[in-house]
Amino acid sequence: MHKNPLWISFIAIFSLILLWYSYDAGTKWWAYHATTATTIAENVEFTVKEESSDKFFIHGTYTFNVDGKQWHGESSLLQSMYRNHIAANEIVPDLEKKQWTVWYSPTNPKYSTLQKTYPFKECLYAGVLWALLIYFLYIGWRVKYCSSHNQR
Repeated sequence: MHKNPLWISFIAIFSLILLWYSYDAGTKWWAYHATTATTIAENVEFTVKEESSDKFFIHGTYTFNVDGKQWHGESSLLQSMYRNHIAANEIVPDLEKKQWTVWYSPTNPKYSTLQKTYPFKECLYAGVLWALLIYFLYIGWRVKYCSSHNQR
């Protein structure tokens, strides 16, 4: 590996960023694969939450029954982002009328969601960052290899 301190610092910072993206993708991937059982949601209520001044999303609370035991859950409908509070509030009554399916973990029903979506973007970003790290490590090795052969 190339011994330039700036290069090593770059690789270290890049690796930390890679670990963050990998952790995020891994936890979302686990949540996707852990929630395999379904049931009907009861007492579904939605509220509008503000992410930033021009991004609003809908957050739902619900209950569901598994083996005779009632569980409570919360889930954000992140696929539905709105530019203002008024537009988001207009859709809430229609969402509350809809019959929702709860995806939950059969081993631990406290892990549940109303929308089960595969974290494709997060996994793709992590994969690209892993490929870039391998490429950067190869460049560092190649620079060291070429510079050692040119000094002879």
